[in-house]
Amino acid sequence: VASVSGGIDRFHEPWLKLDIAADSEGEALRQLLLHSPLQKDYGEHMRALSISGAAKVGVQLYLPLRAGLGDQHIDGSVELADASLADSRWNIHFTGVNGRTSFNQRGFATDNLAVKLADEPGTFNLRVGDATGDAAVAALATLDGQFSPATLLEHAPDRQAIGADGETA
Repeated sequence: VASVSGGIDRFHEPWLKLDIAADSEGEALRQLLLHSPLQKDYGEHMRALSISGAAKVGVQLYLPLRAGLGDQHIDGSVELADASLADSRWNIHFTGVNGRTSFNQRGFATDNLAVKLADEPGTFNLRVGDATGDAAVAALATLDGQFSPATLLEHAPDRQAIGADGETA
């Protein structure tokens, strides 16, 4: 942890506010998130994720110190620099990942992460939870770029359904 600051603004309504900044490694960050309140709703996603590389983390915590004040709040961001991201469920492995992800207790959203898929550049966005804008949608993901047919076929969910000419069966 590089720095922690905070305090209680009004003692008759005691909320502890903490600002935390840290330089971290991706896996250490993932482990921290798995042991945070975010794990309750997003643990499945975080367990399937692997992160390596440098990460700068900024977190603001708002913690009620007395019953009846409301729920705790978490707001933060992670800035990745030349990192790697992979998700075991989707057979996706990005390298050269650069950019910011914002999170709170209700979800998280990337902000046009620069990525490489099989060394081909692209832009990745992921929104989970409230960040999707629709309570009926758990997650939204987009990957923009000009990828070779070989790269696309490598990541096709059902390669058997795609013929040699690129047409689906």
